Amino acid sequence: MKTCNTKFFLTLFVLAISLFSCSKDDEPSDPKLSETNLFFMDEEIINLPTGLTQSDDPRANTLSFYMTYIGILSSYGSYFTVPEGASTSGPITASNGRLSDNTETYVYNYGGYIIANQITDQGSSYLYEVFVKIENEDYKKWYEASQKKDKSEATFTYLDPEEDERVELVSWTIKKNDNGYFIRYVTAEDEGVTEIQSNTDKSGTMVVIENGVKKYEYSWDSVGNGTWKEYNGQGNLIDEGGWTV
Repeated sequence: MKTCNTKFFLTLFVLAISLFSCSKDDEPSDPKLSETNLFFMDEEIINLPTGLTQSDDPRANTLSFYMTYIGILSSYGSYFTVPEGASTSGPITASNGRLSDNTETYVYNYGGYIIANQITDQGSSYLYEVFVKIENEDYKKWYEASQKKDKSEATFTYLDPEEDERVELVSWTIKKNDNGYFIRYVTAEDEGVTEIQSNTDKSGTMVVIENGVKKYEYSWDSVGNGTWKEYNGQGNLIDEGGWTV
C-alpha cells in the first residue's frame, strides 16, 4: 500500500510540474522596451466632424483651433521612437531628469545634437525619456512620457531644458473610456487647464480653466452643431450661444 501511495504522489508531482511549465510557457512575455510604443502615436485621439471644422461661426473656429492645437500631441510621438542605427548606452541622468532600474538607453546623432532615448519598465507601466546633449553641455531632459501597459492611460510632458531643476512647461494626460478619450492639457505659464471628452462618434465637450476658474465651455454633436458658454473671472456665466451646420 505504501508503494502505491508513493507512486501516486510522485505521479501528481510530475503532473503538477508539467502543468506549471506549460502555463509559464503560455504566458505572454513583455515586448522589448525598444519595441514598445505610445498609443497616442497610432490612435486618432481627436477627430472633429467636418461640419465643425468648416463652419464660418467664430466660436466654432475658436473651438477648432483649440482642438487642433491640443491634438498635435501625436506629432511628438516620433521623439520617443528609437531609430534604426541607434547605439545602446549606459543609463543617462540629468539635473532635471531621474534614473530608474530596468532601463534601456539608445543614443544617436541628429542635426548636430546627441539624442538619447531612455525606456524604463516600471512594472505596470513604461517610462519614456528623451535627453538632448548640445556640444559640450550636459544632457538635459526635454520630453517625458509614461503609459500603462494595458494602454488605458498615458501622459506626455514637455520640460524646460533651460532650467536645472524639473520645470514642466506643458503636459497632456490621455485616458481611454467607454465613449472615446478624456484629455487633460495643462500649461504651467498661466496655470491653464483644458479638459476634453473626445468621443468616437466625433461629438464631444471642452472646458477651459484659467487660474482655477472656468472660462469657456463648449459642446458639439457628431455632425458639428454646437453650443458655447463664457464665464467671467469669478466663474459666473456672462454669455452663451450656439451654431448650426
